[in-house]
Amino acid sequence: MLGQFRMFFFVHDVQAASAFLSTVTDHIGSSEESVLYRASRLADHSYATLNTLTPESAEYMQPQRYTAASRLYTPALVTTAPKDSVEIAHLPPLLQKSRWAFYLDDIADAAGNQHSATQAWLGGLEDSEVAVTIVRPDGYVGGISRWDFRAQAAGQQAAVWLDEYFGGFIEA
Repeated sequence: MLGQFRMFFFVHDVQAASAFLSTVTDHIGSSEESVLYRASRLADHSYATLNTLTPESAEYMQPQRYTAASRLYTPALVTTAPKDSVEIAHLPPLLQKSRWAFYLDDIADAAGNQHSATQAWLGGLEDSEVAVTIVRPDGYVGGISRWDFRAQAAGQQAAVWLDEYFGGFIEA
């Protein structure tokens, strides 16, 4: 887990939800108003000044795959969209940086029955919904919320929700 938070964005149609995803990820990835952005900058500075040695296991684990966006958190995208309908290049920049945390939720058994993580974690998702799940560094779920991405201010509401969650225990 690398001692990071994970933010899973669950969505059926990535293209339809692109404005929502862009609003939220632009906020947490580059806005001075974002708790996560400010805390990530401080964490990067701290890691740079600590000058920690790279463990041998990093050669095999390749942690840089999961710390490309931030050493504090990894944003992840989970979609039930068909593989040929979405490209990493079409994702917002923050999610492009986290390309190793881009998951297709399209597992089917031999009989063709779908067994989705979206169904297991969230009990399903409406076509116009995006769900955000925060997983703490200890592996426990810290928060789950859903938004109708068609709503005008849904992306801003999600950004505020993330700031309120992380602002409850991170001072940046």
